[in-house]
Order: sequence, then structure tokens, then C-alpha cells
Amino acid sequence: MAAASAVKHLTNRVDDCVERICRKGCRRVGKDILAIESGRIPPELRPLSPDERIQVLMELKAVMAVYAGVCPMEAKAGG
Repeated sequence: MAAASAVKHLTNRVDDCVERICRKGCRRVGKDILAIESGRIPPELRPLSPDERIQVLMELKAVMAVYAGVCPMEAKAGG
């Protein structure tokens, strides 16, 4: 049970971080992805372990892949 609890805690930390970053908007998420890939750590990721940071990066990339480069907020504003 302790291992399952630890995994859930890590998942919650990653999910919370992804959610906080995504609230900043598509453009900012893209900039944060580039920053993480170049070794700069956004403030939201600083409390996380290196493994958790990698998980956050993978999640952010997956979220952005859904939009295929088109931010839904920008699309609504333009159309």
C-alpha cells in the first residue's frame, strides 16, 4: 500500500504542476517547454524531482500535440 500511495502522491504533484502551467495559456506553455528542454526550470517545476520534471515535460508536449500548433483560445479570438 505504501508504494501505491507514493505513486499517487507523485502523480498528483505532476498533474498539479501541468495544470498550473497550462493555465498560463498556449503560448506560455510553448515557451515553458522550450525553456525546460534547454535546461531552464520554470518556477512551477523547481520543487519537483528530475524524474517528475521529465514527466511534466512529456505531459505538456502531449497536451500541446492535441492542438497541433493551434491554440484554442487564439482560434476563438480570431474566428
